[in-house]
Amino acid sequence: LSASYVHVSLVNSLFEDSSEITVTGIDSLPAIEYGSTYWLTEVFGSSGSPGKLVIVNPSLRSIASINLLTKDEVVLPDSFELDPGDRATLELDTRVLIEVESSSPVIVVREWSGPKGWSSDYGISVEDTVVSIGR
Repeated sequence: LSASYVHVSLVNSLFEDSSEITVTGIDSLPAIEYGSTYWLTEVFGSSGSPGKLVIVNPSLRSIASINLLTKDEVVLPDSFELDPGDRATLELDTRVLIEVESSSPVIVVREWSGPKGWSSDYGISVEDTVVSIGR
C-alpha cells in the first residue's frame, strides 16, 4: 500500500495483562495532495482512551513552525518545529477543538477509538490557507 493516493496507519493495541504492543489492524484515508497553514479539528479523547492529533510536514525542504490554540481549558505544548518529512503526535484524554497554525503547509489528522475500533480523518483546512503539494 505505497501508492501516492492512500494514507495507511497501523492500529496498535496494548493489552492490560501484557506490556507488548501488537498490531491489530490498519486504518486508511485517501491521500491528499495539499497542505494548509491553518486547520481546525476536534479531537475525540476520553479518560482511558485518548484521542490523537497528528501533524505531518509533507515538505521536502521547509521547516514548519507549529502553534496549537484552543479556547478550552486544556494544556497544549508550546510552539514547536517540524523538520521536512517529520510528524508529531499529541495524545489528549478529553474532547477538544484545536486550531493548528503553521508557517508552511502541513497536514492534520485526528485519530480516535470508537465503537468499531480506531478511526481517523483529516482536520478541516480553512479557505485561502490551502497550498498544493508538488513533488
